[in-house]
Amino acid sequence: MKKVLMFFLVLLMVSAGSIVSFAVEINQNLPIDVEGTRYEDAVQNLMSRGIIKGYEDGTFRPEYAINRAEACIAILNCMNVNNAAMMKAKDSGYEDLQGYKWAEQAINYLAQNGIVSGYGNGTFMPQQNVNYNELSAMLVNAMGYRGSDLQGEWPENYLNKAFELSFFKEISSDLSHFDSGKQVNRGDAVLMMNEFINQIDRKSKIVDDSVTVNPATLIPTESAIKADEKEQKNTEDKNLVINEKNTDNKKDVIEVKVGIISDIMKVNNANKIQVYEVKLISANRTYLLVTDENCKVPYPIVKDGELYCLKVVNGFITDISADGKFISHFKELTHKWVTVTDKKDDIITLEDANATQIKLSKYVDIYTAEFYKGAIDEYENGRIHAIEKGCLIRAYDITDDSIESADVIIIVTQQDAINM
Repeated sequence: MKKVLMFFLVLLMVSAGSIVSFAVEINQNLPIDVEGTRYEDAVQNLMSRGIIKGYEDGTFRPEYAINRAEACIAILNCMNVNNAAMMKAKDSGYEDLQGYKWAEQAINYLAQNGIVSGYGNGTFMPQQNVNYNELSAMLVNAMGYRGSDLQGEWPENYLNKAFELSFFKEISSDLSHFDSGKQVNRGDAVLMMNEFINQIDRKSKIVDDSVTVNPATLIPTESAIKADEKEQKNTEDKNLVINEKNTDNKKDVIEVKVGIISDIMKVNNANKIQVYEVKLISANRTYLLVTDENCKVPYPIVKDGELYCLKVVNGFITDISADGKFISHFKELTHKWVTVTDKKDDIITLEDANATQIKLSKYVDIYTAEFYKGAIDEYENGRIHAIEKGCLIRAYDITDDSIESADVIIIVTQQDAINM
């Protein structure tokens, strides 16, 4: 292994048919050349999550450039994609990945999911340093947007959306005179990716100051919590973490998760009592959660686009609801499956007597139904571009604000809708 570890804590390598991770042992302290700089908080946050790492001499070298392959690995690490999902990704067909075996599976996965693309001549140019236009497009695509969803032409359409999503918050307050075609340095890349992660965190949960943190609940790091608190009033959050005290005056971590139940299995707990393992997809993350011994579970689960609320206490599900009783606002906007007749920007038109229009929330979560033998078998995280004429959707508004908009969309593709 090279003595200098370039950018990442985890290098993904293909070995014996599976992806494994490893890293050289180096100083885990904050790199000396970012202390007291505008990069400090972002570097600290991403290092604490295991997404990036510095050099063996204790520096980070924020002025250095990163290439397209490195950017792919970093974005994939930010998305927390598991190895199994990456291994299922089809070969992207790029002809110039020789020498980049460590990044090939990441590139395949991101290409398959429409997050990155090549140059139209069979090449990806993994060695080419990434510029602000390209990194903006990668991050915006990773948030679920596509060029067809954005106003304007390349690259302004992606730059404007990246600016709207605050990816340039710590870099520039005005893009009108910003040279977006220049190479991104490592420091600015971290600033953009840190905000990308914070966006995911904000979609996932609000954290109360007084909560006793249980690592099993996937609470964000301290810097992300502070960011959440600062932006809380302007955030559309799907999952809530609240705090209560039990009879022993010890604080419980009580969390409400909102999402799609993809599967439920019977399992035995440590006391050899039958409980249930629930696979929940929520805010672009997949959770495997176990019920306590008293939880009533809808088993077997009927997969029909229902959105569920799970009350989780100290890491165990204690109650499951399909009527939103654990959150302050819950409304289905479609009343079962409805066909989409048109989509323009953030407005969806439905096939009903009133040609009802639904506005998409800025942070909409999208799930796609996967079929087996004509019935819904499971759900996967979806993308905005999957909403098209002829598909079926169920839409939910679950944020307590003054604007009625779809915070969650479940999709049956046009092809699967024909066979339902």
